[in-house]
Amino acid sequence: MLTNASCTLYLAEKDRYRRLTAEAVHWEDTRGANVNKTGSTAVDSTTVYIPFSSLPSTALSEKVSGRDFIIRGIVEDDPETVPIRDIVAGHEAFTVTSVKKCDYGSPWMQHWEVGAK
Repeated sequence: MLTNASCTLYLAEKDRYRRLTAEAVHWEDTRGANVNKTGSTAVDSTTVYIPFSSLPSTALSEKVSGRDFIIRGIVEDDPETVPIRDIVAGHEAFTVTSVKKCDYGSPWMQHWEVGAK
């Protein structure tokens, strides 16, 4: 897999957040808009492909809480000491909308597929 970025995930767990980082990921941004009679709406999305070599196959769950975030680049802010609202406000954070575990094929092809908006 060709990689072009690193990323930081903040995953909601009951009453706290867990921080995960991945050094080598493939990050794709899609920019778009829906135009109708009353104006336009942004339909921007992001898909991040994270190889199991960067984030093990047991690191994520395929359940999405709606409170999980992904940020391009390595962010050092610890959610135990910095409120998540400050982390999200201080970086271009995307809300995770889907997580897919792609554990088929050769080990070189196995990865996580994370969708976000």
